[in-house]
Amino acid sequence: MEKKKTPLNVNDTCRNWGIFLIIASIIQFALSNIFDVSWASVVLIIGIITLVFRKSWNLALIGGMFLLVGAMNIIYVLTLQTSVFLVAGIIQLGIGVFVLNQYHSIEKKESPKKKGNWFKLHPVLSIFLALLIIWIIYALIPTSTESKIKQSLEQNNYEVLDVHYSEKILGDENWASVKMKSFDDLNKQANEGLTTLSLYYGNADRYTATLFTPTSECYYSIEGAILNSYWESVEGIETNEVGIKDTIAYSIWENYILSGEADYYDTSLYQNLGEKGFDFGVLSSIIDYNIESNTERCS
Repeated sequence: MEKKKTPLNVNDTCRNWGIFLIIASIIQFALSNIFDVSWASVVLIIGIITLVFRKSWNLALIGGMFLLVGAMNIIYVLTLQTSVFLVAGIIQLGIGVFVLNQYHSIEKKESPKKKGNWFKLHPVLSIFLALLIIWIIYALIPTSTESKIKQSLEQNNYEVLDVHYSEKILGDENWASVKMKSFDDLNKQANEGLTTLSLYYGNADRYTATLFTPTSECYYSIEGAILNSYWESVEGIETNEVGIKDTIAYSIWENYILSGEADYYDTSLYQNLGEKGFDFGVLSSIIDYNIESNTERCS
């Protein structure tokens, strides 16, 4: 004798999914350094809506959400050639199919004679699905600062692995960082990586670039006071002399000049500081010497 399946109760099913989504969103907010807060907000809102209304269309909304975000993660894997989100995308697609099966089972039982345009029969669900699709499409379009930096560097044939901005990661400093595979000229690549970061993140206290060679990992770091002043000098804006002199990058450069190892050009730049101040030439020299010093240590 075949055992009959227990029919799903829409109220209990929606209650369970609502609680699950709310808990999942809280975990994502707590681990905001790993998960996207905007995605956690969407999950929280849909969880609350599901818990409040407890209708069959809530399940369709949840299923559609998981299908779309799973597809987005898999597209992300294919476009960036990374497997980081592959497992998550597959799991999300599986959950989406499972929840939509629950929706169709309940909808068939509750409304067997309903006919007409699906969007007219489910106006609220249609609106939420449309908004969710718009949000995911927007997330795929490279409009973020990180995407712009990545695109800018890749136009120079650099392979960018990661671009990241962290607020107060150490003390009270904001950090902007880029990671790339090594190029033929490490000094040039590090310079372009750091200056591009500072062009887009003008408020960072420190900029870092990590270049991965076949045999080593080259790390470059310079204070925001130097790189931000560099762009100010390009625009003809007066730079903050005190802020620059307080940096480690300036101290290293000054010691290099006073040691007598500097060439005539760099020495003359230092000697004319009192007259010309920290102009484009001086700041470029400071940046170049710090990068070259790091490359020598890396090698």
